[in-house]
Amino acid sequence: MAACCLCGSTRRRLLFPSTLKDTDSSNRGFECTSIEYGTHGPIFTCEDCGFVFLDDEEPDDSVKARYEEVEDPAYVAGHRGRVATFRSQLNTVTRRLGRRGRILEIGAYTGVFLSLARDQGWEVEGLEPSRWAVEQAATTYGLRVRQGMLSADAFPASCFDAVVMWDVIEHLTDPMIAARAAFHFLKPGGLFALSTMDIASAAARISGDKWPWLMSMHRVYFSRATMRRMLEEAGFVDIRFVTHVRRIGLSYLAERMATRLPTIGSALGAVARTLSWGDVVVPFTIGDLFEVYARKPADV
Repeated sequence: MAACCLCGSTRRRLLFPSTLKDTDSSNRGFECTSIEYGTHGPIFTCEDCGFVFLDDEEPDDSVKARYEEVEDPAYVAGHRGRVATFRSQLNTVTRRLGRRGRILEIGAYTGVFLSLARDQGWEVEGLEPSRWAVEQAATTYGLRVRQGMLSADAFPASCFDAVVMWDVIEHLTDPMIAARAAFHFLKPGGLFALSTMDIASAAARISGDKWPWLMSMHRVYFSRATMRRMLEEAGFVDIRFVTHVRRIGLSYLAERMATRLPTIGSALGAVARTLSWGDVVVPFTIGDLFEVYARKPADV
């Protein structure tokens, strides 16, 4: 039985039973663009701190191998929207930090965010498990992203002005390791920024077991309260939350919606095709994603 990585308790309650119908050894469910919404192993909540996590008993080495081997050509289909989303997040990081400097992206994938940061004058470093994604970052943007999994000794102490993890923390079996590593990598006064799903949001509560972010590739689920607890325990201060708004092309949004809401998705796709609005990027949120920005104290 896996203990809660946030508080160490083994007292847990089944929140959502497994929806897996058989053992799937493919990597499809671990693609960034996976549409296997609602397919997951058993999901539990810690009865002592409220943290929510998946425990499908898949060994960590197996999960690691899936992420290293995953390929996701469909990711480029949403490029325009990703650029707009990442540019907004980069602007927020720059504004909150108050300067440009050296930035690390953990889970850099194909390098879209890092390419924008480099173009704005940041010195960039990236870490990414997927071999395919690392090759894409090199081919498309000329970025040298390090291939591999996160570890506390991946980079020297106090060497980055900012560390970011966009839509990554939920994929980790033990996110506390990542929070402590980010703290270790940051210079005093440096900024840690990340985004993830909000299990305590109104959309998640109303959706229940139909909430689409319940997926096999998502190993942990944060609320703002459990995120704050983790960051404080890792040593961070000045923790600020904002609702995450994604920028998405209309055609890409229609494809995503069609998997859960076929009628609405099909209608939106038809409108986008008729009016040639497929590449139009629009802001989209239902309030179930958040960004969080936290600082390493300046006096450590």
